[in-house]
Amino acid sequence: MKKQKILERKDFRKVYTITIDPKNAKDFDDAISFKRTKKGNYEIGIHIADVSHYVRPGSHEDMMAREKTTSVYLADKVIHMLPESLSENLCSLKEKEDKLTFSVIFELDENANILKREIFKTMINVDASLTYEQAQNIIDGNNKVVKNRYGKLVRDGSKLQDALNSLLKISKKLNKKRRRNGSINFKNKEIEFIFDSNKNIKDAKIKQTLPAMDMIEDLMLLANKEIATFISQKCAKNKNCHGIYRIHDKPGIKAMTELNLFLKTIGIQMRINKQGFVHPKEINKILREVENTPYEKTVNTAILRAMSKAEYSHKNIGHFSLAFDNYTHFTSPIRRYPDIMVHRIVECLLLGKIPDKHELKEYRKLAKKSTEKEIEAMQMERESVKQALVKLFENKIGQVFTGEITGITDFGVFITETKTGAEGLTHITQLPVKDYYDFNPRSLQLIGRNTNTRFTLGQKLKIRLEKADTTTDKISWKILDM
Repeated sequence: MKKQKILERKDFRKVYTITIDPKNAKDFDDAISFKRTKKGNYEIGIHIADVSHYVRPGSHEDMMAREKTTSVYLADKVIHMLPESLSENLCSLKEKEDKLTFSVIFELDENANILKREIFKTMINVDASLTYEQAQNIIDGNNKVVKNRYGKLVRDGSKLQDALNSLLKISKKLNKKRRRNGSINFKNKEIEFIFDSNKNIKDAKIKQTLPAMDMIEDLMLLANKEIATFISQKCAKNKNCHGIYRIHDKPGIKAMTELNLFLKTIGIQMRINKQGFVHPKEINKILREVENTPYEKTVNTAILRAMSKAEYSHKNIGHFSLAFDNYTHFTSPIRRYPDIMVHRIVECLLLGKIPDKHELKEYRKLAKKSTEKEIEAMQMERESVKQALVKLFENKIGQVFTGEITGITDFGVFITETKTGAEGLTHITQLPVKDYYDFNPRSLQLIGRNTNTRFTLGQKLKIRLEKADTTTDKISWKILDM
């Protein structure tokens, strides 16, 4: 690394730094540094790969990234926004390598009150790269899982254990404050694919949410919020200056009215004021009410559908579901172009300058394009997961599984297989007890007229795979035991 690059940056290479990522991650764009101050407070650095140092405006890599605007994470591969030479090597924050970063440094007390914050261009050297599972094992005291690799670092009182336990404690307090302010706590189950030695999908399972994952999320939210606040304050007195924000508008009156009508049919009351506004705290209350009940998935889905869609914009209207006045995306520049735009804007503002008006005009267009491309990517990812699950079950016709009813309509029941999360339909004509079934929208049940047989959300069933059609990407189950 050239000496000049070091001189231009704050040198954090001697500050203890870790990365925590999924076990199959190939690009590492965020790291966390930790140390205790002389006053007994916590200095937490959130260091993000300085992609904008390597991807200059107008360069070939920049133009390609502007065209894609996002990486796409399919079930069996990643379509990178940046060339792999950048995303997986030069920019990636790998262990024991000097790396250029853009950082937000916080000093917090033991109650997670922010005493000081600074934004710097930095250089780091990661001491330990952990998977979420490894980090959680260390937090839980299961040191045998990682001691062969990290040896003395996982002994009692070590830097690694102290850093992880302290970061977790602070992140929990940050999370509690955020929830208290109304940040909505959606719980979506993600599917994780398991690969063989040839990188082919061999199995799938519901991804377990670990405290270590929540810890990283809360720290990234903290950084994104701080960066958005910095931009907002710096641009407040200049009409020609603006940032690129991640915004989420409050839900529309019509959507909330329809949601309220649905919730009433299942006995849930939602408070809406005279202007048709619902506070995010009220939505959180409803989510807590249905947690671990048969209605949990249905209500989560209904609320998500009623929400406005998050988007990128130069107009800062806040983020409804996070309950933040200021929010942006800063922490994933390897996979999102808006983060690169934000890095460039922040760098300019740190130098006491206003970003170039022509570049800002282009960023406004790119913000809209990034929103559109993000929606396309999410659709591709959902379809990829669906296709992979059907392919996985293609050779399991006739096998017996356990499942749970996760959706009911007037034409049948949707059943989700317990282990993999694969969803399929049992048509109303194929229900095990022959009868004429009526759909009750109030209770979300199918009820047999003559036998009073009921199919209800959350009902556990033994099922047999009847069909896994890769041409339509649909699965059909036969119910064996109720």
